[in-house]
Amino acid sequence: MSEWNRPCNSPSVRNRYTEGESGKGRVTPDWLSALSAPIVVVLATLAANGCGGFGGAGSSSANAPAPPATPAPPAAISVSLSPPGGAVLLGSTMQFSATVTNATNSAVAWSVDGVAGGNAGNGTISSAGMYSAPQVLPPSSETIAATSVSDPTKSASASITVTSDVAVSISPGLATVQPGGTQQFSSTISSAGRPVSSVTWFVNGIAGGNTSLGTISGSGLYTAPQTPAAALNVTVTAQSVADPSKSAAAVVTVTSPPSVSVMVSPALATIGLGNTQVFSAQVSGTANTLVTWDVNGITSGNASVGTLSPGALPNSVVYGAPSSFFSGPIDVRATSAANPAASGSATISLTSGVAISLAPSIATLAINHRQRFSATIAGSATSNVNWSVGGIAGGNSALGQICAAGSDPCMPLSGNSSALSVDYLAPAAVPAVNPVQLAVTSQVDPSKSASSTITLLPHIVVSVSPPSATVAAGSITAFSASVLGTADQGVIWNIGGIPCGTPSACGAINSDGQFTAPIEAPSPNVITATATSLEDASRSGSASIAISTSPVITQILPASATAGAVGGFLVRVLGGNFVSPASSQGSQIVVAGTARATVCANAGDCSTTLAQSDLAAPANLPVLVQNPDGSTSPLVFIAVVAPSSGPSFVSLTPANPSVSGNDIFVIDSSTAGSALPSADEALSIQALGSFSALTNSCSLGGNAVALQRPASGTVVTDICAFSASGLDPAHQYWVTGPPTPDLVVIAAQSLGFGIVDLTIAVPANAQAGARTLFVQNPNKDIAAASGALEVRE
Repeated sequence: MSEWNRPCNSPSVRNRYTEGESGKGRVTPDWLSALSAPIVVVLATLAANGCGGFGGAGSSSANAPAPPATPAPPAAISVSLSPPGGAVLLGSTMQFSATVTNATNSAVAWSVDGVAGGNAGNGTISSAGMYSAPQVLPPSSETIAATSVSDPTKSASASITVTSDVAVSISPGLATVQPGGTQQFSSTISSAGRPVSSVTWFVNGIAGGNTSLGTISGSGLYTAPQTPAAALNVTVTAQSVADPSKSAAAVVTVTSPPSVSVMVSPALATIGLGNTQVFSAQVSGTANTLVTWDVNGITSGNASVGTLSPGALPNSVVYGAPSSFFSGPIDVRATSAANPAASGSATISLTSGVAISLAPSIATLAINHRQRFSATIAGSATSNVNWSVGGIAGGNSALGQICAAGSDPCMPLSGNSSALSVDYLAPAAVPAVNPVQLAVTSQVDPSKSASSTITLLPHIVVSVSPPSATVAAGSITAFSASVLGTADQGVIWNIGGIPCGTPSACGAINSDGQFTAPIEAPSPNVITATATSLEDASRSGSASIAISTSPVITQILPASATAGAVGGFLVRVLGGNFVSPASSQGSQIVVAGTARATVCANAGDCSTTLAQSDLAAPANLPVLVQNPDGSTSPLVFIAVVAPSSGPSFVSLTPANPSVSGNDIFVIDSSTAGSALPSADEALSIQALGSFSALTNSCSLGGNAVALQRPASGTVVTDICAFSASGLDPAHQYWVTGPPTPDLVVIAAQSLGFGIVDLTIAVPANAQAGARTLFVQNPNKDIAAASGALEVRE
């Protein structure tokens, strides 16, 4: 028993009713309460369901209402059509209307001869009942049907007859045409309807005509036969396509051919490939001087023999030469329109502006090796070429082969190749004819070619350049290696010789051939630099290197200083063949003619100290090294430059992103002369942060420190700066800004651990944006922390 058929006093029915909002009852079946979405149950009067009320008391079944009476069957649907039929001209329209009775849906579906909506052959009908007759007369009448959409078995139909009032006229009605001549005919279709206006053309009843009667095109252009035996009369007919029973005719008289001569000038012409030449024709013996042109019998020519286009003058054409040579003769011919048997011609000789080159033009290659060759071709619309070795197309195993570039194993080229880059594969043995010739020839103009001479080697050969050199101790010299016979130029460099007992005694050479001489000449002082092929370790080349025994300076650190520096910093002189003091005197550094106290760490590194007097004014301080035996090094200079007036500013904007004419001068730091340079010996600002006077603490970081600009007046802000080398309050500190500084460092004090507290005055008119903090020590060295400060509004 379903839930709704249970007795009124069943528990499941009683439990459906619950007290709802505002005292209203709500019935909730058990199955309904389990649903996830609310469902509204509309209940008829409970008494009608056999229950007396919500309390569960049942009522008698005798109180149920009587069943409804059976309704009367609906009236049958019918369709009527208006008009019932009629006649309509080709291409015209007729409006039909359909009436559907006894149906709530009055829509109908229209068809023509059983085709929904009709078609072009029988006519079409719209959804509104508008019938459009076809433009070509159909073979029979058409049936229009309207079918009820509510009941497709109900329909109504009407019969339509498509009629024609087509009339055809032709113009001209009479024409006289010379043999091979033409006559344009036109036809006119008149009708009150809208039939197809096209016609079918006949010559003496033959559609399109033939060669003996003359032909006629679909557009009505009649062409007379070229050589009629005598005068000829033919009938040209235009027949309506819409109604083939309607036509019109014209009579054409083809005259006997006259005696005509044609002369073409120039009669001979030499034309470059792709170039043009104008030809003209002179016709005599007839009043009709028109001619038709062809190239080797081809009207207008083609890409192989050349093309023709109309010239600027009557009876002239422009001949366009082909882009490549044609194997046979080329004739441009003019044929008389009055007598096609009469013609004249010109003979054309083709020439070429093709130029071809080949790279490399000379090559040396070891057996079984490859070499890439590339051709360049100009003056030709096509790049098709032929490759050969020793005159043999594609080469062979004895002389070497031509391969598609990059193919491995070797892939021969096709005969009609456009490849301008190829690989030459050397034979397995040196041929009897050596060197061999590799050639590339234009297919457009076989008379144009280029070649390369290839010398074949039984193995690769390594050479070193320069083959010999005399170098200073401690200096750097570049050597290069060339590996002949292969594309693999990789080599391994080594240094050797009698004195090279220890790794550093003879210097060192890197993988690029850069040789660093030892700081002290060995004995004997001649060594060898050797380059060994990576491809074949049995093949190598070498260079002889003589190390000079005289002292030499290769570098001074620092090479420059700022005038006014306090001095006392170390100057290192690097080079070679210095004498380190042992029990006797060593080398001395002579500055401005005065020998200075010198310490030499080894034969390539001596140092001294510059005094404040050396740096008093801008100058070039001469420096040399003198050995105990009196030998001296060449003279070098330390530049003492004038101190700068302060940093300059370059304004860049998106509209002007670059500025020229600004020179940058770099002065060596005085700490560059350190024998053991490290981070704590260089002047720098490595971190910045805000300083709290309340807690006497500093927050260092890598981000820019913000300086808040006041609304008015001036505020004082403390920041801290740190360097591993230690920052001294005695150093000078300043901040970049406008030409007239708006931020001023008014105090500096040490916080220990290399940190200083800087007090900066920030006025209300300070320019907003990123700033750079500078520091300068007593030796005039300057360091900068770019963008380390930011003025904010």
